[in-house]
Amino acid sequence: MIAPVGLPHLATVLAELHGLSPREREVIGWVVRGESSREMAARLNLSVHTVQDHVNHACQKLGVRGRKQLLAYLFGTCQARVP
Repeated sequence: MIAPVGLPHLATVLAELHGLSPREREVIGWVVRGESSREMAARLNLSVHTVQDHVNHACQKLGVRGRKQLLAYLFGTCQARVP
């Protein structure tokens, strides 16, 4: 049995595969950790609107709609086992 990969690491790997920008990768990492757009905006010194744009662009590139689908996709991929 192979241990599941941690979500932050998996988010980074998937980001590289799907061509996410460095900022999109960073924002997705904070989404995985449960940060709200407002919390990320304060942390990254960005507007809430800019953070939401980064999240939306990343979701489009990953083929998901919104944070819930993003997390479901990441959790589903993280739980996959290699035979």
